[in-house]
Amino acid sequence: FEKIEQELHVVLAASIDPDIILENFARIIRNANFPQIWFDQFSVNRFFQLFLSMCERSQKTIDLFAEDKNLRDTFLSRESLVPLDHRNFSNLTIKDFQFRASVQLTADIIKAESFADLYTEFLNQRISWLANDFVADKNWKVDFFIAAMGSFGSSELSFTSDIDLVFVVRSIQSYPDIQKDFQKLLQIFKDNLSGLEIDCRLRPEGKGSQLVWDIEDYKKYFSHRARIWELQAFTKCRLIIGDGKLFSNFYNHYVQTIKEKDTELIKKEIFEMRKKLYPPNNTQFNIKKSSGGLADIDFILSFLILSNPDLLIEQKENNTINSFAMIEKIYNKDINFDQLKRNYYSLKKIELFNQIIFNSRLSKVPNEELKIKKISKECGFSNSKLF
Repeated sequence: FEKIEQELHVVLAASIDPDIILENFARIIRNANFPQIWFDQFSVNRFFQLFLSMCERSQKTIDLFAEDKNLRDTFLSRESLVPLDHRNFSNLTIKDFQFRASVQLTADIIKAESFADLYTEFLNQRISWLANDFVADKNWKVDFFIAAMGSFGSSELSFTSDIDLVFVVRSIQSYPDIQKDFQKLLQIFKDNLSGLEIDCRLRPEGKGSQLVWDIEDYKKYFSHRARIWELQAFTKCRLIIGDGKLFSNFYNHYVQTIKEKDTELIKKEIFEMRKKLYPPNNTQFNIKKSSGGLADIDFILSFLILSNPDLLIEQKENNTINSFAMIEKIYNKDINFDQLKRNYYSLKKIELFNQIIFNSRLSKVPNEELKIKKISKECGFSNSKLF
């Protein structure tokens, strides 16, 4: 310890939050069977600086690995610093991925802007592998697909995002055990992605209904029962695995349903849903729910897409969802599109660093002066007043 003590003093003197550095430093060393191994590694100054930076700037990282021997070894061996790439996801658990991502975001190895795409690809691979193994093991002959919804469907994930899925089959009456089979598959997803909330609540009639739906029943739902807010949810629907033709059939009918809706009705119902979901809150800025937050931008984008449904067909063909890329094709001078886009990505960055710095699951920006200083500095602002 004496070899690194002076450098620790220098860092503490320059820090805006020295107490949290010492607290997290002690927490890690206290759990070490052989503290000397850590101190030997800290003799490499760059590695020690990274560790102290994590202690101050990434409670998410500390909480993940402080009491986890495997993750501690991953950090000491520098394995966690190997840049995340879709080619090296195969052996990672969800906790491994989140730990490496939080370390690499803190170390500036990956950028905040690339996190959602990396996380989406990791989950695509995991869910596809698990589903393929399940189908092969049961020797299934079912025409089906699994689609992603919500922030997973549109590659807008943060650390605390839920995973929304939809299960659709053809000729459901031919498979008497189909509901049980998909319940088993859903449980496999939950067991292998523990810590993630995996939900299928966006299916027709919500949580209380059957898990798997026949495509013909889905078409009836779109045509006769789905309200505008339910149709809005499907603007972020993306195929993960299964029969591509079945998905096209499903999606084309969805788009046709939107085309038959009146634009003024879409606008009115989206506006009403926005007010109902997120009533005004003036006490503390909520990155998602407050006026001008992520939900507002999402509702604006949804309206523009639903009132221009042909944009969705091109999205389906590419099987990637980027609302901004879609809307760029139709926006005009009436929409300050560049500002909308800039605001969205700024808020997503603040959301991500709020989760990393404080390991918070909440969307509220902290209002304590020290915390505001920390997050404003992390997000590139020269002072907290500007932030």
